[in-house]
Amino acid sequence: MIRFQELAPEISKGVPCPQFAQAIGFGLTAVVLIPIPVMFLWKFYAATRNFRERMRTITTPDKTWGPNDGSMNKKYL
Repeated sequence: MIRFQELAPEISKGVPCPQFAQAIGFGLTAVVLIPIPVMFLWKFYAATRNFRERMRTITTPDKTWGPNDGSMNKKYL
């Protein structure tokens, strides 16, 4: 967070980028990145067992994981 406060606005041809444009950029970045830790925490608390088994459960792919067309299923499974 400290690093974000130190960032200066982007300057193009001597004109700084408008504040609303920076807000839009940070907002879009947040929309993309925030679901990652939220889903991790949701899956972590939904899993049962102890810490190690929870981590193994949520970080191991299930049997449906792999290429969509099924061509490499034997290699991955």
